[in-house]
Amino acid sequence: LAAQLSRFDSPREARVFESGYALFGLSQPLLEEISSDVMAQVNKTAGSLGISLVKRDDSTAVIKARVDQRNAILKRLGEHTKDLAFIGAITRNNDYSDQIDDVIGKMRRDLKVLFGFSATAVFLLNKENMVLEGYSSSKDETLSKLSIDFKENRSLAANALLQKRILDSFNTVLPDPFPVVDRQICRLLAAQGMVVIPLIAKNHCLGVVAAGLEATDLPKLKAKLGLIAMFSGEAAQSFLNHRQIDELILDRLNTIQTDFQLQAKKVIHEANNPLSIINNYLYLLGQKLGENSPQEIGLIQQEINRVGELILTLSDTQGAINEDNDLVDINVLIQDLVSLFKGGLFTSYRVNSVLKLDDKLPKIALSKPKLKQLLTNLIKNAAEALSSGGNVTITTQDRVYLGSKCCVQIEIKDEGLGIPEKISNNLFSPVISTKGAGHSGLGLTIAKNLVDELSGTISCSSVPGEGTSFQIFLPRKT
Repeated sequence: LAAQLSRFDSPREARVFESGYALFGLSQPLLEEISSDVMAQVNKTAGSLGISLVKRDDSTAVIKARVDQRNAILKRLGEHTKDLAFIGAITRNNDYSDQIDDVIGKMRRDLKVLFGFSATAVFLLNKENMVLEGYSSSKDETLSKLSIDFKENRSLAANALLQKRILDSFNTVLPDPFPVVDRQICRLLAAQGMVVIPLIAKNHCLGVVAAGLEATDLPKLKAKLGLIAMFSGEAAQSFLNHRQIDELILDRLNTIQTDFQLQAKKVIHEANNPLSIINNYLYLLGQKLGENSPQEIGLIQQEINRVGELILTLSDTQGAINEDNDLVDINVLIQDLVSLFKGGLFTSYRVNSVLKLDDKLPKIALSKPKLKQLLTNLIKNAAEALSSGGNVTITTQDRVYLGSKCCVQIEIKDEGLGIPEKISNNLFSPVISTKGAGHSGLGLTIAKNLVDELSGTISCSSVPGEGTSFQIFLPRKT
């Protein structure tokens, strides 16, 4: 039916209308309307390609053009098809999982391959401040120092985006013929001038690309303006897609965070009740025992309070552990922890503790809860490494230097089997624990984070069959 309709332009062909109705239920008025719309589109497309349509005596449409005109039309059509193929390839190669650095890197690569723009700079529009900000990759931060007011005539870049068209510094006249910021951009591009390509997608002004340009490049630039405009549209759409994906991810993260805080509040409420009851019973037990109350009851109460403080950190709205740096006696803190471990973990693992504490060690200004959690993790790890019993040696030493930095050193050493090589290669990253059920494999990761928060350094040495030693270096702030 389409073939028949495309070959006739006469109401006398009633059989075609009859066929259209019999096959598809299309009435004659509807088919005539379709034919008219199609002819209008054909005329518009032909006109854009420089093709003149006339009707012969038999009403058949023909192309009225000489051979040279036909060849010129075919050449333009071929170039247009090639341009579409280029743009299609670029679009298919776009991966929305790429980071923005990669997206901009691919765009700059394509600009070089397609148009010979070897030096380019990207400026993205910051809608909060209404400025075009130079985008710098992680490897080069030069452009990040440049920003352009998004106002008319402040720069060629601002005008190109405001006017939504490609501008070059050779054919564009501004009140200031060559603004200072434009001269800076050309200097960075090591070029005589520049062409500025706006990045616009679905009426979203996203930014511009500035490319270095010499006066001798102008004829080639003029010939490629159509393709450059098509390319910039696809590049802008890619930016817009990535931005929308990022916003969607951020919204989801905010939702997850809100849900987490709600659940955290419930956990805090439910967990603190039994902790408070246990603490009250320990207090009553201490009162009944009077002077005979063992020191361990006080230590247990301190640990329960610390558990409560750790639970509070689950929710930002509930506060966090006191971050004030106190003057901490590290030796006393170690002795208290060892005393606590002696009645439980050390006994069950048949561990002996050996303390070599520097009695000249001063009190150090740091977060006591964090240091306590750090030492607890490392001492516990050392004890659990001694499956057949042995010694855990804890050493402190004042005035140990890391370069010019004066530190206090704490060493925790065991006589276990050592750390397997496959774990030691990623020692402070989360791993599958080798200790079996009940162990998360996060202990050393948490230890490393705590050392970082204490502005310290941690290192490890391990010999298979002989044991493992962790050295902690903390700034000597008194």
